[in-house]
Amino acid sequence: MPAYNADAFIEQSIISVLAQSYTNWQLIVIDDGSTDGTAAIVKQYQKKDNRITYHFQNNQGLGAARNTGFKLVKGQWIAFLDADDLWLENKLQVQMATAINSNADVVFTSGYYLDKANVKPYESLTGNYNGHALYKILLNHNHIAILSVCIKKALADNLGAMDTNLLVFGNEDWDYWLRACKFNAVFIGLKDKLFKYRVHDKGISANTQRMLMGSYYLICKNYDSSLLNNQEQRYQQFKLLTAIPFILKSMFKWSGNKPKNDFAALVFKILAASFPVLPAFSYNLFKSRFNKTAILNNCLTDVGP
Repeated sequence: MPAYNADAFIEQSIISVLAQSYTNWQLIVIDDGSTDGTAAIVKQYQKKDNRITYHFQNNQGLGAARNTGFKLVKGQWIAFLDADDLWLENKLQVQMATAINSNADVVFTSGYYLDKANVKPYESLTGNYNGHALYKILLNHNHIAILSVCIKKALADNLGAMDTNLLVFGNEDWDYWLRACKFNAVFIGLKDKLFKYRVHDKGISANTQRMLMGSYYLICKNYDSSLLNNQEQRYQQFKLLTAIPFILKSMFKWSGNKPKNDFAALVFKILAASFPVLPAFSYNLFKSRFNKTAILNNCLTDVGP
């Protein structure tokens, strides 16, 4: 459980873990440099239950906090919960039963959005997937909520640390699932609704521009033409090329050389990955009068040289 200035919600999150019908768990709270009452709340519960571990580190970001948690895990499975979200009481029990009775490397579920007092369904994928098949689906959208996931520690060890690059902002989990897909891990999606994802103004997902940038970064990073047919390759390449103006605009908003170098490197990687379709893209760019939707539609109908 990564936490940064989370005293508004972290107590409810901890209580949702304590309420689990499956009791063989270890809760690792990584305090990522909080300056509010987060530490006091966690330590209060730590005194009452020795299954809770508290670890403080200087602020390094969400991915780095989860990576610290990986190093402290003692069990064979890893589950994720942010400090503002909730698990339903049978969440771990249902997933562990599935894990034990299958060859799954990753088990995930559906759940609910929690927006103040309003609750609405958060639908995910259901069924069994091999990683290479799921890759094509996840490359277009992250359908797997991180608080729903239980991942085999052996797989996490093979995948290594979560990405901590500045550009991945808020998409560390999506990047991790794509890496697991490329590893051809076995995913099982359950129809059970077993979590509540809290929507609020201070949540990372509220920063839509940074999240969008992160999506372009991780798609380019995880692009693997060997897992896509020709039309799928062309679509992803066109999509990345249409992102370049947004990336360049974002680059000039940042101060300091390091972030700007990362933005520039991303543009060059996109151009390299999409080089085979540059003539067709240029043709469609002018034909569609720079309309992004029209460009992507044209790429699917093979319009252009």
